[in-house]
Amino acid sequence: RNNYSLNNIFLIIIIRYSRSEEDILDDKNYMIIQKKIMKKSYEMLYVKKNSYINEIKRTFYNLSL
Repeated sequence: RNNYSLNNIFLIIIIRYSRSEEDILDDKNYMIIQKKIMKKSYEMLYVKKNSYINEIKRTFYNLSL
C-alpha cells in the first residue's frame, strides 16, 4: 500500500508540473482504471481465499461423518 501511495504522489507531481490538460485527464483516467483493476484483483483474491476456506470446512465435515 505504501508503494502504491508513493506512486500516486509521484504521478500527481508529474501531472501538475509537466503536462497539458489532455495528458492530465489521460493520467487521471489511467489512475482510476488502475485502482479499479487493483480492487478487482483484491476481490478475486478474497473470493479465492473464501473458496479455499469453504473447501477445507467441507473436507473436515466429511471426515467427521
